[in-house]
Amino acid sequence: MPLPLVPALIVSHVALLVAVQLQPDKKYDAKADTFTSTAGVVYHDNGAGSFATDQGKALEPGWKTYNGFKQFSKIVTDPLYRRPFLRVLLWTVVFAMSTVIFAAGLTVIAAAILGGLDSPLGAVVGGSLLVERVFAYPGVGYLLYTAVTNQDYPLMQALFLIITISVLLANFIVDIMYGILDPRTRR
Repeated sequence: MPLPLVPALIVSHVALLVAVQLQPDKKYDAKADTFTSTAGVVYHDNGAGSFATDQGKALEPGWKTYNGFKQFSKIVTDPLYRRPFLRVLLWTVVFAMSTVIFAAGLTVIAAAILGGLDSPLGAVVGGSLLVERVFAYPGVGYLLYTAVTNQDYPLMQALFLIITISVLLANFIVDIMYGILDPRTRR
């Protein structure tokens, strides 16, 4: 059976089927602009953003707060605020800087690596002839050398076509990777 909601009662949820009825311990007097506790302690507007007793005990949080230099100086002077604030500040600055540096650096490094791949690819294929001759490793370079020495023109044409297609395909792949890594080049 649900509890009736009475304006003077505060009902809060404690568990799935259990609720607690709480009585307010302070009452507001609109004419005097004060709060009076059930113990008879009177809280009045202290002019600094909260209600306080004559002894200076304030109700927190106040209805308005002054966020001047005094509030912000707690970050430096009060160890309760200083340590968590510095942890969060340090983590935020380090994380932000490392993210920016990593993302920008990765893009620049990847662009430099890819930029270095497409230009010398033809020279790599041509230079393979020297490596294949020195190490007696039969490959495309050696096959091209024998085609030239034997004047086998159809084989030379086929090898030039294969080398040209492989260089063009490598350049195409590098251009696609540029567009993925650096969005500024998509125009």
